[in-house]
Amino acid sequence: MEHFYQDIPGPQSHRLVSLYMHLIPKLPKKKLNIFEIGCWLGRSSAFLAVELTNQDHNFLLHCIDIWTTALPTQYVMFNPDGEASNHIKQIIDQDYRYVPVVDRQLDKDLVRFAAMDPMIEFTSNMQPVISNIKIHKIESIKAAAFVPDNKADLICLDDDHRYEAVIGNIEAWWPKLQIGGYLCGDDFSMINWPGLVRALREKFQHVTVIDLHGNTYSLDSLPRHLPSSAWFIQKTES
Repeated sequence: MEHFYQDIPGPQSHRLVSLYMHLIPKLPKKKLNIFEIGCWLGRSSAFLAVELTNQDHNFLLHCIDIWTTALPTQYVMFNPDGEASNHIKQIIDQDYRYVPVVDRQLDKDLVRFAAMDPMIEFTSNMQPVISNIKIHKIESIKAAAFVPDNKADLICLDDDHRYEAVIGNIEAWWPKLQIGGYLCGDDFSMINWPGLVRALREKFQHVTVIDLHGNTYSLDSLPRHLPSSAWFIQKTES
């Protein structure tokens, strides 16, 4: 199946692409229960669903989001943990001209995004893989309460990156993983999201960080100037 995630508007998804390409071959050949928390318009969800299909996996992808805005989370959520808050003020002020984003097309599209119904847009974007998608409009921790323990094979947390929120998500979702399953996420960055990094270091002894090129590092071997990267942990015991 040909990938179409590039056609979905939104921030570049290179880190999650690298992460999913690393993890998908490690998943067992059985009916997989996969949860992606924080889906926005579906760019990473589309890549994940197509790649799972292409690697002959039988799966159900649960997409969880509150979809209250069609603006990317990182542009509307104030982040008191670090410097990421510096590039959010413009959106709060409705001044889209000065949003510093790497993807200039995203900059041009921000006004259009603000007028979207994000859940309708997400559902439309997912049509090529909709038979493998289950959509849940609900807050992350509330959603976790409905998931049986030891059910999930892969959980991606791309939700609120502030320290307290990351701790809450980890505590809510970690029991839902099967032994051998993976908890993962994006935006491992001491500059932009130090609260996320702090939460991962406090909750887990072994976290693997993966960069855009697929290189992996332990927390003790991180390069000094590692750019924002993805991360994962495999559950080896309950």
